[in-house]
Amino acid sequence: MDDDIIIACLGPQDVRGFAEIMVLAFGTEGTNQYVFDFARGDAWAARIRAAVIEVQSYYDSGARILVAWKGSELVGGAILSRSHNRSLVKRFPAILRWVVASLPMATAVRWGRAFRLARALKVSKHPEPPYYTLAALAVHPAHQGGGIGRLLLEEIHRVSDQAVDSTGVYLYTADQTSKEMYERAGYRTLEERRCDHLTVYHMFRRNTVHRGTD
Repeated sequence: MDDDIIIACLGPQDVRGFAEIMVLAFGTEGTNQYVFDFARGDAWAARIRAAVIEVQSYYDSGARILVAWKGSELVGGAILSRSHNRSLVKRFPAILRWVVASLPMATAVRWGRAFRLARALKVSKHPEPPYYTLAALAVHPAHQGGGIGRLLLEEIHRVSDQAVDSTGVYLYTADQTSKEMYERAGYRTLEERRCDHLTVYHMFRRNTVHRGTD
């Protein structure tokens, strides 16, 4: 299957397509299931609108967004970001659009859980800066299990390894299967944070080219 997949940079015309894949892929992910009740109201449609704005904001900020193609079908992608290099004033219009698009989701949010999860998503043992953050890695549910996520990770690591101003790639996950996949790809757990029945794993893969290995 690997020969059928092409990894490329996101084009502006594919922002919505990738956003929809993110929503589909993350809909059953642990933190989303914990916080949202997608059976309520206009939550799914609102999540797509908010995801489009989120992806567009990353694109406009210069983040590296990779997408996976199988023939002419967009089947996955990843967002690799650094710290926002735009001021809050410049980011405010996108933030406001995201808030407005997300309003229909408000009734679907389990707010007590959301506040508890926010604490678990904060890491106290930060990697050595400067580093990339893997903000999203999503594969369409119909194409999961076929190695697309691994191909995206390989390209992410190539980008980071070749960046002389990056020590590696940081991410977090609350999914055990994803954690094990990242471990096989060279990530190590920096910290585990509990949130009710969830365990959030903060993970880091040190570059293997410019900065040496762990």
